[in-house]
Amino acid sequence: MRPLILLLLMWLAAPVVAQESVRDLDQPGEHHKHLTTDTVDRWLFDARAEEIIRVDVSSSDFDPVISLVRRGADRAVVEVIVAEVDDPGSRSHMLARLQVDGSYSILVHGPGHRGGGNYRLYVERLSSIPLPDARSWAEGTLDEEGYGHVRFAAAKGDSVAVSGRGFAELIGPSGRVLDGWAGCFDVARDGDHYARVRGSKGSRFRVEIRSARRRPLADAANHQEALPSQGLDEWVFRGHAGDFRTLVVEGDGLLVRVVPRSDEPAAGLERRPPLRWLPSHSKGLSRRFAFVLGREAGYRVQVRSTSSRDNSYRMVFGDSGIAIQPGPARNSALPVGGDAFYTFASKPGQVLRLDLQSADFDPLLRLSDAQGAPLGENDDGGGGLASQYGWLVTQGGLVRAQVAAFGNGGGGDYRLVLSDVPVPLLEVGQPRTSALGSGAVEYWHVEAKRGQVLWLAARSSAADLGLALFDPTGVQVGSDRGTGADRGALLALRMPRDGRYTLSVGCVSGQGAYQVQVLDPDGGR
Repeated sequence: MRPLILLLLMWLAAPVVAQESVRDLDQPGEHHKHLTTDTVDRWLFDARAEEIIRVDVSSSDFDPVISLVRRGADRAVVEVIVAEVDDPGSRSHMLARLQVDGSYSILVHGPGHRGGGNYRLYVERLSSIPLPDARSWAEGTLDEEGYGHVRFAAAKGDSVAVSGRGFAELIGPSGRVLDGWAGCFDVARDGDHYARVRGSKGSRFRVEIRSARRRPLADAANHQEALPSQGLDEWVFRGHAGDFRTLVVEGDGLLVRVVPRSDEPAAGLERRPPLRWLPSHSKGLSRRFAFVLGREAGYRVQVRSTSSRDNSYRMVFGDSGIAIQPGPARNSALPVGGDAFYTFASKPGQVLRLDLQSADFDPLLRLSDAQGAPLGENDDGGGGLASQYGWLVTQGGLVRAQVAAFGNGGGGDYRLVLSDVPVPLLEVGQPRTSALGSGAVEYWHVEAKRGQVLWLAARSSAADLGLALFDPTGVQVGSDRGTGADRGALLALRMPRDGRYTLSVGCVSGQGAYQVQVLDPDGGR
């Protein structure tokens, strides 16, 4: 019995040789077939040297794996042209330029030669012409199907610009169509690439392929550059999370974009967007960008010519933010359709206000935090055409203010003032009176100890009031609207920490005079 058991175990452990189903690939195009479970479909065809075989297999029943081999006279495999390809998902691609005349097979099966089901096989058999070494362009005649292909070698990390009448798409070494921008493509893999042209059969075509001129871009850069027709400049720089940059490119017939380096993906669990855009307006021959970097990485500024002739451009790049502090007014001028940026520090409990005035244009204020997240904006809050924005700082840190023209069409002289608005101290047991306009908010400071219980009350006969209390770190610890007597609000809280708290009194509806006070029930008042 033992020899029989040993033979059985050896049989179970032996690899399973998948059965083959032979099919003739009598013509290219789309084929729908069924793969028998645990079987390999072998598609047979004869081909000539320099012919390009492009294969796309997809299935909703199994994960397709494909390969390409050359066969001998007895159909035995004599050379593996493309080893097994198993792209992620339920679709695989393959491309090969054949070196010799001969008989070939496309193999289709499941992972580990297991599985099966319905699948779609799409095969293209193409010819191509090489891009001459000494030129950036190639020309030829479209085939009977109205296709032409220009072949060129590219390396991972390159960027190329492709142009030409009838240019349709760029095919990479794996057979996939590459995603592009304005005819520009990032090369993700070493090898031959194919620029495909479509049109009427027999017509002549010309394709131009230029590699990007890649150069470093320093902060505070100001460049005047010449750019050939249909050319691509790529400026590279490194940055850190939170870095702020503005970019202005002036020139005719240009397209501009800012993107991360394609060969430097986000590391680890980093999922923040690589760029956070701030509103900025392009006008005339000026293309303007303002952005905050989301992570430490390499970035690129790409400038693409769409002109049929050589042209030039001017580029200004860097951190254009101007640091300011509360105090004297700052006078400056805004270019037509442009913007200006200012930065300042803030801390919890402050009440800050920005006033922007101009006699030349309708001013607009926008505020954002250090990461570029919007904080608020104002157009006419200062009366007339002036802008004013005031707020209680609940989270300290850098604030960025953007000065622009409403509608992005104006420009001229302006005056900007940053004020640290004094906040009066509200003593325990001493009521204070003030007045609120419609929708307005006023702030009061309250000194308290950790564990102290305080009652905070506001009332008015002319306005509905709301209260909110913020601790010394800017965290809201309580709020109320309308639970007090008449049209007032009332809070009763135990203070979570020592320090100076900020009480906001807001006018929910109506307007007019109000009274506010703080009581300490344990202090006998």
